[in-house]
Amino acid sequence: MEYTPAELKRVQETEIDILKEIIRVCDEYGLEYWVYGGTLIGAIRHNGFIPWDDDIDIGMMRDDFEKFLEIAPKALKKGYTLQHFKTDPKTPTYHAKVRKDKTRFVEWYTRNMDIHQGIFVDIMPHDLIPEDKEQRAKYRKKAEWRKQLFIAKSVTDTTITRGKKVWIRTIERRILHILMLPFPKEWLFERVDSYMRRYNGTDSHMFTTRAMEVSENLIEDVFPLQKHKFENIEVNVPANYDLVLRRNYGDYMKLPAPENRISHSPYILEFEN
Repeated sequence: MEYTPAELKRVQETEIDILKEIIRVCDEYGLEYWVYGGTLIGAIRHNGFIPWDDDIDIGMMRDDFEKFLEIAPKALKKGYTLQHFKTDPKTPTYHAKVRKDKTRFVEWYTRNMDIHQGIFVDIMPHDLIPEDKEQRAKYRKKAEWRKQLFIAKSVTDTTITRGKKVWIRTIERRILHILMLPFPKEWLFERVDSYMRRYNGTDSHMFTTRAMEVSENLIEDVFPLQKHKFENIEVNVPANYDLVLRRNYGDYMKLPAPENRISHSPYILEFEN
């Protein structure tokens, strides 16, 4: 579906409500988070959402992420639900989400799944990775393969909804889904989870989330975190956010062409009340 301006605004307002609740829990329990990706671009370029964006991404280092998974089910106020494989084994995603109850934001690839599909904020675990370029490339390849097998266990469609790659990716996903049928999902999760963490505890100064090249950063460029305006609240951003964004996205202050201004465009959207 395509949003009306009022619908997009309400999605964004709901996500801010969710983010406020996540921040409250993090502040209460001494956990560090920061906004990254398109959310960080929005914070710096627009002091809020990228105008057409409909999601919020935050990151946590692995230790704080695991503490949040343990704390959140009881610490979140009524009306908000933590979703992660450890709390909802049916979920297809490796990372975590906090969803707003009594809402629906059903993405195409999960349209047939019996899971909580409320409007959400994504929480991504970040892990240390090799500083050596070749080792890093090998790590990305193997980690991504394990992650795709885990996702394919649960879903037969792809998150890609536009372009020539849709059918290719869909066919690939469905083949993998069939191949993964004999394997327990718990085993697939453990394989990807243990591999993502394999360089934690080393002396590396580089880290990323879910083995993504676009999110690779040095610890000293991200920490200590600082505050920045995001809509009507303040959020944590990397210490050297300009360097982080230019390294990962180039000239991030330049608006993309209109045809590249893409949102998630949910298959089903429903608001509370």
